[in-house]
Amino acid sequence: MLLIRSSVQEVPVGATAVLPCLSNDDNHRFQFWQLIGDQVVGPGNLPNRDKYKFEVLTGTLYIRSVSTAEAGFYKCISKGIEGSDLSIKSVELIVKKDWDEVYENDYETNLFRGLVAVGSIVVLLVAGILAFYIYRRRKGSRFGG
Repeated sequence: MLLIRSSVQEVPVGATAVLPCLSNDDNHRFQFWQLIGDQVVGPGNLPNRDKYKFEVLTGTLYIRSVSTAEAGFYKCISKGIEGSDLSIKSVELIVKKDWDEVYENDYETNLFRGLVAVGSIVVLLVAGILAFYIYRRRKGSRFGG
């Protein structure tokens, strides 16, 4: 029997993500995590000790200093105690960006800001020239006519 459950974890950029393995229960024991790109983390297989850490008994996975590149789906696989059934829990990791930083460095946002600034200056110049023209015309018609 194959049991599939899923959850969502949100963390800010640079934080440590804590992904619980809910497939590890009274009837199933943690085996390994399948990461993005089919990389496996589990007992006897830890590709990057500085980045990943897991608890053997609970299956909880810790990912240090997460980046947006690590956002995605992670699968926790646990095996049945009395049989060959598997329990798979998929966790979606959402890495939240600091939007102030994004807005400061985003090309399209800065282009839009520049266009709004230039457009505002053009509108103010046209309004100023129009006001000056109307003022001169009224002043001239008062004495000329």
